[in-house]
Amino acid sequence: MARRWDDLVELFGLLNFTSVSHDEGALHLIRQCKALLLIHEGRIRDAIHAGGRPM
Repeated sequence: MARRWDDLVELFGLLNFTSVSHDEGALHLIRQCKALLLIHEGRIRDAIHAGGRPM
């Protein structure tokens, strides 16, 4: 599981430190904690709590 920027770069091949790469990294982290499905279901409070769990 990625926890730091360097982990995201290594795991997902992010090429630079631009806002686009930040967005991609954030999406990977959101997926990693299983919050993306909750967001799509409109369960924002649950997604926030899922994102706050230690990895």
